[in-house]
Amino acid sequence: MTTNRQDRDASLIPGAGYVAAVMKQERPYIIEWVAWHRLLGFEIMIADNGGSDGQTELLRRLESAGLISYLDVRHFRRAPQTLAYYAMFRRALRARIAYLGLLDADEFFEPLSMEIEQGAGDALIRRLFQNTRACILAFNWMNFGSSHLREAGAEPVLQRFTRSAPEDFLPNHHFKSFYDVQQCAQLLGSGMFSRLVLNAHGASAAASHYSQDGFDMNFHRYGFGLTERVSWKNARIRHYTVKSLAEYRDLKAARGRASMRRAYKKDFFAENDRNEMQSPMNTRALALLSEKMREIEDQLGPASHISGRRLIDLLRVSWDARPALRLLLGKLR
Repeated sequence: MTTNRQDRDASLIPGAGYVAAVMKQERPYIIEWVAWHRLLGFEIMIADNGGSDGQTELLRRLESAGLISYLDVRHFRRAPQTLAYYAMFRRALRARIAYLGLLDADEFFEPLSMEIEQGAGDALIRRLFQNTRACILAFNWMNFGSSHLREAGAEPVLQRFTRSAPEDFLPNHHFKSFYDVQQCAQLLGSGMFSRLVLNAHGASAAASHYSQDGFDMNFHRYGFGLTERVSWKNARIRHYTVKSLAEYRDLKAARGRASMRRAYKKDFFAENDRNEMQSPMNTRALALLSEKMREIEDQLGPASHISGRRLIDLLRVSWDARPALRLLLGKLR
């Protein structure tokens, strides 16, 4: 990946596949998340929503090393996640990247129909888009509990948490989405008054525009964002919902929900701390992850200098986020 300080879009690679996330106060987990998805062959885009834990400095260092494409969205106050999704989508469209997967910092894409190795995720996504001709690929969650851990640990998240909820756990019906960017824009648009409506789980579009894990999509009777059945055939999203009790209490609960201006309900941890299934990541994948994490840490230098271009960058991000303004204004009426 190249970085050009004259044009932030130049850091995106045309034709490449990307996973992207909006992050706030996630510094302890960033290296692992970037390493895992780069191991799978994805390029990385991260929207920085700030925090006081050194996240911004680390993201700038990753940007300087050419390991991520960085968007500063710390100026977004209301619904920052939604605004950032539109900004990232439009940026991806302008750069003509192949596809964009929108995940969170506690979510890890896991290929299942092939071995975990360099490039496996990118190869799977491209194959599924080619085979299904879908506009959007949806993959179900596999929700993990605390594995009965009370304190944070130094080991990677993928190594520490080995116990998950059973497949029929209702939150596992949730999905996260990968978008064929150009096809989605052609079908749904991307401007202020287009039909493109993005949220945390996908674009609010007809089931015919989706493929669920390589198969026909059927939404759950509860509505959009959930599938009728859970599929872990080709891939899934390992979702570390609560982590340890200390991490949930001191980080997740203290930060609050990304998509709405309210705290987690008081029994959220108890409801999601499900540990019935033994579901460890395989040891070879963990070894490859550790190697990739060391490789990234060795590449890190100082943070990039924030030049006079920063105002222009913020204005561009705000401009790219404008389709979400229609939705926000509608909610304020």
